[in-house]
Amino acid sequence: MRGRKPRQLNVNPDDIPRLRRIARNAERPWASVRMARVVLAIADGERVQDVAERIQCDPATVWRIARAFEQRGMKGFGPMRERRRTSRPQQLEAGHATDWLPVVSSPEPCLTDG
Repeated sequence: MRGRKPRQLNVNPDDIPRLRRIARNAERPWASVRMARVVLAIADGERVQDVAERIQCDPATVWRIARAFEQRGMKGFGPMRERRRTSRPQQLEAGHATDWLPVVSSPEPCLTDG
């Protein structure tokens, strides 16, 4: 087998039945199902690359899911819907916001080639 030996992911034995239910539940969000499948596979000693190929995602995603579970445990599965990104635009750095304002608010008409 290629690649590094997988870093051991310790899962509480009481959490394994719950993770299996989440991994099989078609009504849960796909992100939660994928997280449960990744955690179970890595806990079983599978390699990150193999899990990534089977779940069809990037190996870095598998690694991040495993490390997040290591830090948060089962708490990481509940707030998935609360962590969605908002559509709010990114904040501009100080001074950059006003650099383009004179160009946009210029009273001169725009010239086009058509």
